[in-house]
Amino acid sequence: MDKFLLQHLLKDSVQKYPDRIAIIEGERRITYRELDKNSTLLANMLIKMGLLEKEVVAVYINKSIESIVAFLGVLKAGGAYIPIDGNYSPHARIKTILDISETRFVIAKSKDWKGFINTDNDADQFAHLNVILTDTLPISRKSMGNIELIDLGESCVYTDSNLNMENVDRDTASISEDLAYILYTSGSTGAPKGVMLSHLNALTFINWSVSYFNTTCEDIFSSHAPFHFDLSVFDIYAAIASGGCINLIPFQTGQNPRLLFDWIINNKVTYWYSVPSVWISIINYANPDFSRLNELKNILFAGEEFPSMYLKKLMDLYPSANYFNLYGPTETNVCTVYNVKALDVCKNEPIPIGEACANTEIVVINEKNEIARVGEEGELFVRGATVTRGYYKNHEKTQSVFITSPFKHHHGEMLYRTGDLVLKLDEKNYRFIGRIDNMVKISGFRIELQEIVSTILKFELVEEAAVKAIYNEERGSKVLHAFITVKAGQKCSVLKLKEHCSEKLPYYMIPEVFIIIDEMPRNANGKIDSKKLLAYIT
Repeated sequence: MDKFLLQHLLKDSVQKYPDRIAIIEGERRITYRELDKNSTLLANMLIKMGLLEKEVVAVYINKSIESIVAFLGVLKAGGAYIPIDGNYSPHARIKTILDISETRFVIAKSKDWKGFINTDNDADQFAHLNVILTDTLPISRKSMGNIELIDLGESCVYTDSNLNMENVDRDTASISEDLAYILYTSGSTGAPKGVMLSHLNALTFINWSVSYFNTTCEDIFSSHAPFHFDLSVFDIYAAIASGGCINLIPFQTGQNPRLLFDWIINNKVTYWYSVPSVWISIINYANPDFSRLNELKNILFAGEEFPSMYLKKLMDLYPSANYFNLYGPTETNVCTVYNVKALDVCKNEPIPIGEACANTEIVVINEKNEIARVGEEGELFVRGATVTRGYYKNHEKTQSVFITSPFKHHHGEMLYRTGDLVLKLDEKNYRFIGRIDNMVKISGFRIELQEIVSTILKFELVEEAAVKAIYNEERGSKVLHAFITVKAGQKCSVLKLKEHCSEKLPYYMIPEVFIIIDEMPRNANGKIDSKKLLAYIT
């Protein structure tokens, strides 16, 4: 039976599998019963502190058991959460998200929050925030022993284990269209934008996933993607919906192909979901022995194209798994799927993105503003229950990409404009061709090149800047290159420029290569000629 709110997935599984392990984090474990109790404890604390229904809460916790406890606690309290991971976002970006979201509540670990407010930030500007520190949750006390309670001001509260542990009733006032979480992605204006996802959006995707992939309580789901990245939604909630176990990959392990491959083997993962570049790194740098890999049944990938050459290598090395190409911007969840067969990777063509998922319609509109026929290219639009309502506190941006369908049979329904060009292969299947704007995907992360340019231009010595994502065949992915002109009479240190970017941007948005040139090449319209920039690459 389909659930109406995300937290109901937990309610169902805790009744069926109370003593099964729900989450593994290194040596730490938490059962479904404990997950339910701890999230209820946190929900009651939020309500006690004055959280209003439908209010947003920032969860500033790196991937951990506490993160998922916090997500579920916010949902049980009738709110919506914003995941923030300090491993990926510098303090300046975290501050921006806290500012533009206008949240009144933050859930954090005391060490992380103290480190955040003791940087260049003025602690007074965060005095209005109600901060709940998770260190004294029962699950934390088990593994951390005696915790030093650091005085971080009157606004900071430690959870109280004596609080009422009864079920929270606030979810009875919530409906499926209410907001569940906000995922902040790169924005073309220079600031991140928050994609709003409702319970209905997420549950439509999760219910389809559980049915389509036939997940069970015996499955172990890996968790490679950070929680602010939409791939993680499957990891967390498909596991909870199935009564399975989600195993959190340590951050450093996830960055090391050799350690990661051993981790997959040792933890007997049955479901793997990541960007393709993870497997490309394993193939290229881990010297993997696939004969040791026995438990992995399903390999799901999304976020970027999986080059056929590398996918064929992986399928040849490990033919016993099922392979699935999932496609969908954050604004649509996953909206298409393609079950890859051995014959597909022998064609030396990009793998199709497949056919529409349940309760989703794919609309491809050609240059004539008509629905594309088989064999035609066009821009991909999406409608259905997985499509989000837009961007948080950004009505102008929402209106620019969520449009009223021009086709009569849609009866005025809204379509999400993806900005992706696709080829209609047949009546059901599509192939991704490219982008029509200045957005790229690298390792699955959505990157607006203009946000990087805006950041570089804030460096006082820079006159002009341009950024390009250039494909690296050996790595099977794109690499960011920045092209810089310096103000007259000045000298610019690339090291200082990288430091400047690292203070403002997530690490995956910092260009790997900075090239200082004398003058930007121009086209006939006086704009920077991006094609001519390639001549400066040695």
